[in-house]
Amino acid sequence: MNHASQEHLTSLVATDRLESRDIVVGLLARNESDHVSLPLTKSFEGLTQTYPGVSSVIAYCGPESLVANKEHFLDLPSPVPKVFLGAPDGPDSRLRSLKNLMAYAKSVSAKVILTIDADIATVKRTWIGRLAAPVISGQASMTAPFYHSLKFDTPVTSLLAYPLFRALFGRRIRQPFRCDRAFSAELNDVFLAHGNWPVAKPFPMTEMTLTVLAISQKAKICQSFMANPRIGASLPPLDTTTTVLFIDVCRSLFDLIIEYPELWLNVTRSRPTPVTGTDLTSPVTPARTLASPSQFLESLRRVVSRDAKFWSTTFMGTYDHLFRALAYDDYRLLHVDSAEWANLIFDSALAYRRLDEPGRETLLESLSAVFLGRLVTWIRDAAGFSLGQMEAESEIEARVFESAKSRLVEGWT
Repeated sequence: MNHASQEHLTSLVATDRLESRDIVVGLLARNESDHVSLPLTKSFEGLTQTYPGVSSVIAYCGPESLVANKEHFLDLPSPVPKVFLGAPDGPDSRLRSLKNLMAYAKSVSAKVILTIDADIATVKRTWIGRLAAPVISGQASMTAPFYHSLKFDTPVTSLLAYPLFRALFGRRIRQPFRCDRAFSAELNDVFLAHGNWPVAKPFPMTEMTLTVLAISQKAKICQSFMANPRIGASLPPLDTTTTVLFIDVCRSLFDLIIEYPELWLNVTRSRPTPVTGTDLTSPVTPARTLASPSQFLESLRRVVSRDAKFWSTTFMGTYDHLFRALAYDDYRLLHVDSAEWANLIFDSALAYRRLDEPGRETLLESLSAVFLGRLVTWIRDAAGFSLGQMEAESEIEARVFESAKSRLVEGWT
């Protein structure tokens, strides 16, 4: 095999010499894990049971420092050939791992490429078929996940990523920044030819860039209904640490706005993305525990008191009333509605464009405080909702964002 194109590759250890494979499953890892065998086992079970006559290979992709993972993976028995693709350690190691996988898939003439988060402890063998089938059948060029999540599992997705990505790029993709997906050889060529990957940016931007590139090619995209992912037996409590993910995802979306105006400026409405295997029965996993309202309020008020002047200056007083409400309203009275939240996000995207890097950092941290206020409102209002009602609320939230997008378009042009 010729690995000249794999510029980031520092090691390649294979159990078999492979000239060509129809399916490549890439297990993307970033941490030392005590369940390396799980994603490998579920991958080869899915491949051998769903596609017994199709040639395939499973690639474990991660930083070179994951020595224990590498050795364990290569030592484990598997009826499907295995390969370890190592990338240099560093903040971009996950992006480099993905690029290694795409180059390796090209070198073995793969027709379908799957990426699976190797750090997830709830990978199912059915994920292989659910992701690969639409691409293999020609129904789609990319399959994105539609996770079967409990109602408070994914607040950053529900309150920011899904409605904003949908409003920007016109596709209703429920999980726009998750790793688990499948794509065709043709899209793999598009990705390999892309010369502007978001180096030194949060990985959610890379994950969303894949979908944006697919949209730019007018590729057929579908979603596959899959069990909700867990890193351990249960998700950690939903508390103020969720602002870390919020800031990463918000920064990524704002950077995508700057990177691809020729795409989103021309989008006037969104259209559905087909979902296969839809089922809204309750998942058999523990519900996510919630922090107390006082914890959320204490955290957001620290930011409000610190950034009030920056906030007022940046938005010329437009949202001062909102910051006052966050600073003083009781939990039972605090209300950050979806319309004001959407307006603020689009106005913030315009401010982000003109600010320097320290200003952008302060802006994102300020927004994270308002996000906690929106989260408190969402948790309180949806306390008695079913999964179906939560999905209906997500649809309403997304439509509000679509209606507010004109603020961004008018401010941009």
